[in-house]
Amino acid sequence: MGNVVRVGDSVSCGDHAADGSPNTFAGGMPITHAGVPATTGHGCFPPSVFVGPWTSTVFVNNNPVALVGTSINSHRCGTSSHGGAASSSASTVSFEQ
Repeated sequence: MGNVVRVGDSVSCGDHAADGSPNTFAGGMPITHAGVPATTGHGCFPPSVFVGPWTSTVFVNNNPVALVGTSINSHRCGTSSHGGAASSSASTVSFEQ
């Protein structure tokens, strides 16, 4: 079971979730799901996208939902690169993976 990631929630590398559903919310914030631009980027690291794992039984706008632990693609700044995973979420809404 994992808590739902929303726009503004943190990613372990310093990014934040940047986009989500236009009509499905948790705690007043749009829920992040597959198929939307995913992160804000940070410093000189550009935005990245969530790549999974996703919920297997809950869908928002026909897309699986991001949970705490959902990973992002690595992103690069100069010669440095790193990945990350969603690290904060709605504390009151959780789904099974």
